[in-house]
Amino acid sequence: MKRLEKYLTDKECQMLVDSCKNRPRVQNRFEITEFQLPVSVFKKLKETHKPSFVSCTVQYYGPGDSFSPHKDEIKTRNRTSSMSILLNDNFKGGDLMIEGTKAVMNKGDATQFTPQDLHWVTGIWEGERYVLSVWGYK
Repeated sequence: MKRLEKYLTDKECQMLVDSCKNRPRVQNRFEITEFQLPVSVFKKLKETHKPSFVSCTVQYYGPGDSFSPHKDEIKTRNRTSSMSILLNDNFKGGDLMIEGTKAVMNKGDATQFTPQDLHWVTGIWEGERYVLSVWGYK
């Protein structure tokens, strides 16, 4: 697990959150949204995950939402990296746990880990949590 402090600016985080407001759709027991990826964020992701291809999604969690323990390995795709970028900080709960260790994150921080790492998100008690989930592929 590697923490990248202030990976995204407050402005980039807000642009991502604003781009997906009021458009959530349910997928796999949590909500995933349509969003617009700012060019500056795309460039950072490409550089960080070089030479891999990159895919990403914004995940939304409301009160009572969590994400069960899982790994990002997919047999049909060769994922090389996983990353979670916290887009806001006005919620309680919702801790990212990686291999049983809490990933300490503030708004704009990113945590990189391997697709083989067991990880999950604890329940949200209050507010809404937005995160940009990113995967590198060969």
